Amino acid sequence: MIRKAPLARFFYVQKVFKKVWYFGDGKVYAKCDEADVQRILALPATTIQLVMTESTTGKKWWQFLGSYWVENEDYAPLELAALIRDKETRRLAKLQRAMVKMHPEASPLSPPGRSPIPDAVKQFVWRRDGGCCVKCGGRERLEYDHIIPVAKGGSSTARNLQLLCENCNRSKGANIV
Repeated sequence: MIRKAPLARFFYVQKVFKKVWYFGDGKVYAKCDEADVQRILALPATTIQLVMTESTTGKKWWQFLGSYWVENEDYAPLELAALIRDKETRRLAKLQRAMVKMHPEASPLSPPGRSPIPDAVKQFVWRRDGGCCVKCGGRERLEYDHIIPVAKGGSSTARNLQLLCENCNRSKGANIV
């Protein structure tokens, strides 16, 4: 389980002659070294950093993308960063879809963040595929199909495009074939 921890933060308690630093979310907290706190807070938002590990449950608290995250599955930092980015991408896409439903007049004709396929790439794919559907060989109503759909992280590069006729493209849908 990976979840965002919106209440997590570093804080300090002023003692007689010094500040005592802690990290926590109101329920769980741990004492921190001030030098570690300053180092962690100075890191770029795109750097994933372990902040604390709960001694009783083994949950790990991380800083990444300007937020704190908690997980209990013992991921490696790069694995966790990839999963968090995926989670945030899906959350933003869901939010965009909801906004378009509320204000359809403001939505662009193409899906958000999707740019047109460059002409040079179209020409290359057309020549490579011989101007016909790669599934059935048809030569009418041809379309450029993303092998890995844009919605699933595919790009508009020649390696990820193929020519399909309208019928084959509709039967493929958003599947990766």
